[in-house]
Amino acid sequence: MPRTGKMINLVRRLLKRIKKQKGVIYSCSTKIAILGTSGVGKSTITRSFSVPNDYKKKRNSNTPTPSEIFQRTLLLKSNDGTLCRHHLFLLDTPGAMRADFPDIYKKTIEICEAFVLVFSMDNKDSLIELNDILKDIDLIKKTKYTPILVVANKKDRSPKHEATTNEQIANINRGCCFLKTASDGYVDCFVKLLTLIEKRKGIDRPPSGVQLVF
Repeated sequence: MPRTGKMINLVRRLLKRIKKQKGVIYSCSTKIAILGTSGVGKSTITRSFSVPNDYKKKRNSNTPTPSEIFQRTLLLKSNDGTLCRHHLFLLDTPGAMRADFPDIYKKTIEICEAFVLVFSMDNKDSLIELNDILKDIDLIKKTKYTPILVVANKKDRSPKHEATTNEQIANINRGCCFLKTASDGYVDCFVKLLTLIEKRKGIDRPPSGVQLVF
């Protein structure tokens, strides 16, 4: 049986088991844009949740840019048996989209419900760009409660190569979730973001003990 078929059967068995445990089951679909300047690791984060035969990828036919949309289903389970099945549409955007394709950039923010904003610890300009993107999201979405995960990438490099400081990072100063990560920290990224999405969509689950099933 193809790997995708095995995963589907695994999901069904898991759902049946949780139903027997009288856990609450939720399901939601969310469009997420990965934004940031070039070379900060956006594609690496996106592809960390995209493995052969377990995802669908297609070119975004509505844009002239090399954007790609990845589809993936992830399950979050909490200790009380509450399960949420997240159908994710991840838009991996080019770093130059904000400057070169402003109309498409604005449309992307309009249609997406959550965002992963990435900057590099060794690139001060990428943090400046991130702050501008945050302002754009607030302006276009007309709310400060959009689920946003800010990722400071390339944490595994030597501190002497870091061009950003804690004070500069603190200037982001908003209610988004912040995570410093290296190449092995991307699972934590999405668990935190999915938790923010659930809260925004009114999904009620205990704040602790939430884990990614797959």
